[in-house]
Amino acid sequence: MKIDFSQTLNDLEGEPMYYMRDEEDASNHRMLTLGRFCGSVLNAPTKDHHSTAVERGEMALRVFAAGVIEIKPEEAALIRRIIKDAQPAVAVYQATQMLDPGGE
Repeated sequence: MKIDFSQTLNDLEGEPMYYMRDEEDASNHRMLTLGRFCGSVLNAPTKDHHSTAVERGEMALRVFAAGVIEIKPEEAALIRRIIKDAQPAVAVYQATQMLDPGGE
């Protein structure tokens, strides 16, 4: 399945959300894309016992700065499972929808 990880996530007002690498330096703020969100969450510690840090790290590197890439349905399921407890909830909701384009 092809997923566009460059899609922007929006806040509750429909405005783009931002990924802040350094809260002190506004020049480091980038629009929060599906890839940045998923890559960051995959790279964070998790209590997920069904995946390894190697699996999550490899996937984080693939998606963080990606555009449209091909991923397997089980990879999309892994990402959805890992991000389900992340915050903000509005980003999680949008990301899960973008990772399931067929609504399966």
